[in-house]
Amino acid sequence: MGLYNIYQWFIFFYIYCFLGWCIESTIVSFENKKLINRGFLSGPLLPIYGLGAVLVLFITLPFRNNLFAVYFVGMIAATILEYFTGWLMETIFKVRYWDYSYYKIQYKGRICLVCSLFWGVLSILLVQFIHKPIEKYVLLLNDNFVMIAAIIITLIVIADTITSIKATIDINKLMERSEKALSEIKELKSEIQLILNNAANQLYYIKDGTEGDVSEFGDKIRTSVDTLKDKIEGLSNGIRKEVSKLNFIKERLVQGHPTGHSTKFNYKFRNFKEEILNKHKNENVEIENSKNLFLQKLEEIRKKYK
Repeated sequence: MGLYNIYQWFIFFYIYCFLGWCIESTIVSFENKKLINRGFLSGPLLPIYGLGAVLVLFITLPFRNNLFAVYFVGMIAATILEYFTGWLMETIFKVRYWDYSYYKIQYKGRICLVCSLFWGVLSILLVQFIHKPIEKYVLLLNDNFVMIAAIIITLIVIADTITSIKATIDINKLMERSEKALSEIKELKSEIQLILNNAANQLYYIKDGTEGDVSEFGDKIRTSVDTLKDKIEGLSNGIRKEVSKLNFIKERLVQGHPTGHSTKFNYKFRNFKEEILNKHKNENVEIENSKNLFLQKLEEIRKKYK
């Protein structure tokens, strides 16, 4: 294989990014029975595969004909890379894009024995079979063409990365706003329940009042509950509106990681939109029923004046 110039290494990197995307997207699409564009980027590239391939190719240069060494060095290098990448993504974005927790032998959900063994096999296939024809054709390309292609693709990937990072940050902000709204809704519901409980306790004293007192009391409770109910509806509608306007990049980002989930908030990516919408479903029906039950009791008291 020999050594390559920096632009050739970049071309190899992007080729293996694409091949990795093909492998992952095929496997995940098959598992989920629908087409899935796997990966952090919107383009058909998985950088962890490209980086892993280049790393294995570079490290194994001195002993590329020793299959045993290639297997174990490739397995260890790829596993370390996978763990570090998972840790970095979780640390920066508070999101776990893959999760091996359901495997019997795994570590923190970031790496597992099955995948590590697969990386070893893939390293042998890469060094002995896959890279040789790719190397042959890349080395036939004009150096200027390779340089220009590497620069153009790099600029596109940088733009894609920036866009994907922004989308990830926006998704995190949406989850944060959702949790904040849920907390406020919980407080408002408690306040409504307190109003209705206190009002129910006052029914005994209202019985001795006039019809006007009863009507005024009922209007006051109705107004208080409706005001708080409108606030709840406003908070939920705001979140539902944001979810309905998720753009293509954000949609692809969550759909591309069916096993992904937020490590900061209790949201899974598999049914991300449905999960948020379910948490912000219209709870005013329950509140309205409680209010009407109270007003019904109040109406029974008011009837004695007729």
